[in-house]
Parts: sequence; structure tokens; C-alpha cells
Amino acid sequence: MSLKKNPTSTDLAKKRWYHIQNRSRRMKLPYCTLEDFSRFWLTEHICEYCGILEEIWLLKNKKKLEIDRKIVKSGYVLGNIVWACRNCNIIKSDILTYEEMKEIGKKYLEPKWKSRDA
Repeated sequence: MSLKKNPTSTDLAKKRWYHIQNRSRRMKLPYCTLEDFSRFWLTEHICEYCGILEEIWLLKNKKKLEIDRKIVKSGYVLGNIVWACRNCNIIKSDILTYEEMKEIGKKYLEPKWKSRDA
């Protein structure tokens, strides 16, 4: 019987970076280095748009926050990647700009999830 090792934060960051690297190559988009991505990974995991913490999102949805690109065509590079909950990522899609989604998130979505937690 083998014991399953719990992945460390570094392991999870590497796994996510490899996924981003492969996706970027297929889409012919630039992407950051593993070292840069690891620094991004260490930032606080809060949705850029509605402000929900990953811990709260996990309790409600059993999923981690996703990585979103502010400008879709600019790739997964530092300064263009942010944490996003699934709801905000779907709403933004490639239809809304980063600025439009920030406004919607702060004005409409953040008050909704905060009022449900009260």
C-alpha cells in the first residue's frame, strides 16, 4: 500500500504553470517563467473582481480560484494575470474588459456574497 503524498504549494504552482505553458503554446500566447509564476502563486488568493477569498470560495463551491488574464490576447504574463472566482471568470469571459469587470464585481457581486455571509 502506498501513501498518497499531499501536494505542497510549490507542487501545485508547478502543476498549474505547466498547464498554462501548454495552453499558451497551443494558443501561441506569451507566458511567464516558472520563477515569475511561483511569485504570483504566493500572492493572496483573492478574486480580483468580487474580492472573495479562496477559503470562502472553497467552502461554497469546493473549487480553487482560477487564473484570469486581464487582457485575453496578452497571454499569461506577470501584470496580466489575476486570481478570479469561477463566477467572475465566466461573466468576464472575453466580452468584458478588465475595468468593466472590476466595476461590476465591486458594485454588484461583492455585496451579494458579503450579504450572504453576514
